[in-house]
Amino acid sequence: MVSQRVQDELRMRFNPDGSDLRKVQLRLLDMLLYIDRICKENCIDYWLSSGTLIGAVRHGGFIPWDDDVDVEMMPDGLRRFIKAVELDKTGQYAVHNHSNDPNYLFAFTKLRDLHTRIEEEKVVPQKLRYEGCSIDIFTMVPSNSRKLHVFARKCIGKEMTLWRAIAGKTERQQSLLKGIIDFPIRRIALPLLTMLSRINAGSRLRHTLSAPFHAPRRREDIFPLGKVMFEGHEFPAPGNTDAYLRLIYGDYTKIPPVDKIHVHAKKIEIYG
Repeated sequence: MVSQRVQDELRMRFNPDGSDLRKVQLRLLDMLLYIDRICKENCIDYWLSSGTLIGAVRHGGFIPWDDDVDVEMMPDGLRRFIKAVELDKTGQYAVHNHSNDPNYLFAFTKLRDLHTRIEEEKVVPQKLRYEGCSIDIFTMVPSNSRKLHVFARKCIGKEMTLWRAIAGKTERQQSLLKGIIDFPIRRIALPLLTMLSRINAGSRLRHTLSAPFHAPRRREDIFPLGKVMFEGHEFPAPGNTDAYLRLIYGDYTKIPPVDKIHVHAKKIEIYG
């Protein structure tokens, strides 16, 4: 959607070949191709989302200053995707979520590259199980209320605050306190709020309750899925891409003022 001249200027400014940012992007592209292969082999629906989808439509690939990839799935698709990755024996990637790492407090799942390490801001002081390049996988669920979604996010925010407070305790004390904190929030409050969120939701979807992004999606904008080109490869996308993006971002076709763009300075270490 942007001219080739503008795209070339942005690439030279933010992610020229050989830069750390471009290395991260190309590694993420490999991971996205892996997700695509696993989903095709297992008949799992997924689609590019958020800034990744804007990049595909507006730039034909990564937004030049972007350093992540976002995809979305329905809950059953995510469950089958996790199982497929766990059965894959290549040893290149791993699923990362709260179920396999108690120190991981995000409300969404990541696919991690096991042969890289990325320096990024930590949510809690505790060490995470995986620290490689990652793709965020958001689960879409019925959602009748933005206020309810925001409230659930505040519950997770409270949990993060409490976990930071116990960082100085012994390992045994931390383990005990984490269990006490985790149970009422993750085992009682979030399931109850999720159930309430489904009532009269209609076709409105949002990321899993307690995720940090509250913008709605419409089921009819997503399904049936379509296709977009991203970095020279074809990937699934919402069937009505324009309606999907405008509902979230408004006029997504405009490039923000270049001088106000903040590039995340992530350092990447590649082992293989």
